[in-house]
Order: sequence, then C-alpha cells, then structure tokens
Amino acid sequence: MTVFDRLEPDPSKADHLPYAPAVLVPAGSEYFFLSGVSAVPLYHGHPHLPEETALPDDAGEQTRRMMRTMTDLLARLGLSWSNVVHMYEFLTDMRDTDAVHGNMYRHLVELPDADESWTPASTLIGVNRLSTPGARVEFDIIAARPPSGPVGARPRPARVELPGHGPIASVASDEELLWMSGSTAIDFYHHHPHIEDEEDVPYRASGQVAKIFDMFDPVLDFMEVGWGDVVKLYEWATDSRDLAAFDAEIGRRLAGLPSHPPRTTVDIDALSGPPARLELEMIATRGPRPTAPAGPGSPVVELLHPQPEKAHLIPYAPAVRVADAPLHFLSGLGPLATGAAGEIPDDIQLQTRMTMDRLDAELAALGLGWRNVVKIIEQVIDIREIDEIGAALAERYGTSWTPAVTLTEVDALPHEGARVQLDVILAG
Repeated sequence: MTVFDRLEPDPSKADHLPYAPAVLVPAGSEYFFLSGVSAVPLYHGHPHLPEETALPDDAGEQTRRMMRTMTDLLARLGLSWSNVVHMYEFLTDMRDTDAVHGNMYRHLVELPDADESWTPASTLIGVNRLSTPGARVEFDIIAARPPSGPVGARPRPARVELPGHGPIASVASDEELLWMSGSTAIDFYHHHPHIEDEEDVPYRASGQVAKIFDMFDPVLDFMEVGWGDVVKLYEWATDSRDLAAFDAEIGRRLAGLPSHPPRTTVDIDALSGPPARLELEMIATRGPRPTAPAGPGSPVVELLHPQPEKAHLIPYAPAVRVADAPLHFLSGLGPLATGAAGEIPDDIQLQTRMTMDRLDAELAALGLGWRNVVKIIEQVIDIREIDEIGAALAERYGTSWTPAVTLTEVDALPHEGARVQLDVILAG
C-alpha cells in the first residue's frame, strides 16, 4: 500500500530510476530516524566481537542480511518499507551497486505486503570504510507515518543564525517536507544500470555544478517550491578542490534571499555515476497546508529499542520517534581553527570537544539540549578513532540519551586538519 506521494517531474521516465526524485511527507507526520544498518545483527557488542561481526565477502549476501534486519526493525516499529521516505546507500565499492540493488529489490517484492512501485528518495555514496570491518554496504533510512486526523497549526520557530557557526533551519510540525534524492550532472532521469551514452557531463567542476543547478530549477518549480524553501543542502565531492565551484554557484543562486540554508559538505570516495565529481541533495518545506485551528501539542521525542533487554550492547538507539515536534537542520559541525596559528589541533578527542562546543552553542540558541538530538551521521577520516570520539561524547553528554547514529569514513572534511564532522538533526 502506497503511503506517501512519490513526486515525478517526468512520469514517462519513472521506470528509469530505482528511487524517487522526491517524496512528499504531509504535515503532522511522525518521523522515525533510524541508525545505519549493515549485515551484522542489529544488537551486537561494542567494541565489536569477531564472532558476532564476521561477514561474508559477497555484497549480495550482505545486502540480503541487511534487508532482513531492516525489515524486521521496521515491523517492530509498526512500519514497513512503504513508510521509508529517504535512504542513504553507503558502499565501500561502487562496483557492488548492481548486486546491492538487485538483492534489495528482490527482497522487497518478496514481502507479503510488497508494493513494487514504492521506492523512497535515495542518495548513493561511495565511502572508504564502514563501522564493521568487512562491511561493504550500509543503509541509513528515515521513515514516517502520516497523521491519522486533522493537524493543528504551529508557528515555525524563529530563524536562527549564529555568528561563526552558520544558520539553523527550523520546520514547524504542521509543515509539509520534501525529501529529495541527490543529483549529479548526469541527466536527472537516467537508466539503471547506467548507460554510458547518457553520462554526458561537463569535464570542469564549474560546468558540472551549473548543470546540477539548472536541472534542479524545473524540479523545484514542479514541486511548487523555490530556493528560499530549501532547509538543508548536502554537497558531496570526490575532490575537495571542486568545492569552491559549489560555493560560487550556491552564492549566485541564493543571492538576494533573506537567509541561506544550513549545509553539510564532505569529500567522499565516489559517486554513483563514474564521470560525476559533485552531487547535490536537498530537503525543502512547502509550508503549512492544513486549515485546522491551532491546538495544544504534545511533542514526542523518544528512543525506540525493539529489544530493550539488549539496549546495553549498542551505544546508540536503533530508532528515534518524533511526533508533533518541529525539526531543526544544522550545518555540518566540525572543529574550527583557533588561536594565532589558525590551526586545528591533531588530537581527536580535543577535536571532538571543539565540535561539541559548536553543537552546544546551536542547542542553546534554540533553547534545546542533548535530548533533542535525534540523528547524527558521524563522518570521520580514520574509523579507528571512533572509540575516542564516543568516549568524548559520553564524557560530555552521558549515556542515558543515545540518538540514532550512522558512521562512515570519508576522504576529507571542509576544514584542513579536521578529522571528525557531525551532521545533526534536532527535534523539539
């Protein structure tokens, strides 16, 4: 059964894509932010135990195991794959893409209540390593459940911009959200597996960026939104030197707007199309649609453990539920250079504490705290340092609240010398 609207600017080409260009989530929906899942059991010891995390080398078998785990997790939350609105596919080898997609879709159509036509918005990213040694694929998903009745109007939280930190984009709980798939300079609709003749992209980074933005303009028009409605930008690059072209084009496109959306920028290993060097992904709001009168809300932000007796095994929540609470999107947070030398210290725990200082400032600006953090994607340069990062987080925030977390190892981060970056979503 289809739950949400899949938005197709060109329905005649819908069968080209194994994902939705965008998914519209109606106002008043509950959100479920899930931690990343690979082929290891959902609950497993930390630090990892070899007997629990030994994996087959075959990407197809890893995908089948991962899909079974995620299907079971969704079912325990009272959801199915038709509730999934956005997905990141993290692969350590992009040559596994066809095997991953083939096994993913075979699994989905074999489900008793399968809806073969439903595919969420998705972005495929090549990363260096995942949290489990030997893992070749990991999915990070966001699911939602539409409201069962009228939705009362809620005022959007005031727009906040912190000097030296960047903007915070807030969305009220009665606003529709559009979760869009990432797009490179390959034509928006293209076949999967890719056809070489369709991968006609400019060689220069500036040309690729210009084409990406030109492709998004009619898509935003079709969805009845503009660049001023974008609440989060994700910029993926296979070479940090290309990011200046992104900055220049974003500056041109957003010139004259009262505020710019928060951004997360990462240098990664590979993108889905071999000639592509840059990819842009967005979340936008269409504003409040319901006409129901305002009413007192009961915001809900809670950790969900399908097997509470095993909660002590993992230092994060498998899922976090958000209902009747505004969402807040932050720019990617990492350590910033300080002192006369303008350098970032090399020590990873010190870098993590500097990053947490930035997060605390943004939480304070919104009148929120650590318990309002619902999802973190941790991007690190060396995945072997994750225990030190976790120790620093636990020292600052304790262990009673553990949001959903996904971990990836990437090539580089925006600030020279940075080894950790947190992409954070808040609720409340």
